Amino acid sequence: MNQHFSIDNFEKIKEFIYRKTGISIDYKTSYKKLNDHIKDFKDYFFKLRFDDENGIEFQKLINLITNNDTYFYREKEQFEILVKYILPELDKIVPKSKPIRILSAPCSSGEEVYSILIYILEKSDILKDRKIEIIGADINSDIIQKAYNGVYNDKSMELLPADVRTSYFTKITDGYKVDENLKKYVDFKTLNLFDKDEIVELGKFDLILSRNMLVHFDEISRKAMAMNFYEILNDNGFILLGDAEHMSRIVPIFNTTKIDGVFVHKK
Repeated sequence: MNQHFSIDNFEKIKEFIYRKTGISIDYKTSYKKLNDHIKDFKDYFFKLRFDDENGIEFQKLINLITNNDTYFYREKEQFEILVKYILPELDKIVPKSKPIRILSAPCSSGEEVYSILIYILEKSDILKDRKIEIIGADINSDIIQKAYNGVYNDKSMELLPADVRTSYFTKITDGYKVDENLKKYVDFKTLNLFDKDEIVELGKFDLILSRNMLVHFDEISRKAMAMNFYEILNDNGFILLGDAEHMSRIVPIFNTTKIDGVFVHKK
């Protein structure tokens, strides 16, 4: 056991991460990872605070402690609402000269981003008439690199129908590789969503999907994150959260409706 990494030291790291990201790490899931990662706490903590000008050490820390399990077509009833209700509404609102911009945040390793795009391609003809941009943002740079690579294992793919796999992926030795033609519609960014200065650099969006993130934050962080999303959402834009998340309990500034069992929040 690393004698330099006490429970008190864990709490210091926890507070440091929380102040910068809004993320409150759990002792049960994070202590061993940190204990194995940190060789000398005093030197390490000094580097984090005072000698990490480019943020490289902090990025390694975030990559270590963030959880990124996801899969294609997760909570796909929301994609149904996106295609049947939200996109037609945005098609009327957003000028044809501008793309409809969609943000997936956090996007993890890209499954949600490509799920959105594939669902649109399969269920809508909107791309025949106008452009759509889909941006995936996540604080974990390792997982963003995986999204760029676009290679996924059987577990990530298990809910995809066989014809969808055949149409949009190529079977390779270590999994499935997304079709290169899909990549022209998407982009991925390593981003601290809690940092307002960083998030506003993405520009404005017409739809934000932030599913199953806010439930892991405390009340203060959830409100701050919700306001960051509000800031970058166009007027009459939409936001979708996870099934266990309720925007009305976080901030009262969105108009919330329920469509086919899915909560839809509108600015």
